[in-house]
Amino acid sequence: MKVNFNLTHPELREGEMVLTNDHFDPNNIESRREFYKYFHNLKYSSKRMGFQAYANDGAILKYSKPIFISIVEYESYMNSYKS
Repeated sequence: MKVNFNLTHPELREGEMVLTNDHFDPNNIESRREFYKYFHNLKYSSKRMGFQAYANDGAILKYSKPIFISIVEYESYMNSYKS
């Protein structure tokens, strides 16, 4: 059975989902700035950054951090585009 690790992420809280795993180059200050700028500019009020990103198969993604948001907020946002 194939498991989507982003559905069972160890940092995932009840009512949340993984929006994305965002990558940065630790040796490039501009890359790190862009990473935090991207996070800051996300319009989701429930957003939070995790510590360790994982691929769907559970492999650790180096130099990446997961971004979590509320499922309710995500669905509300997506439904606003359907109207």
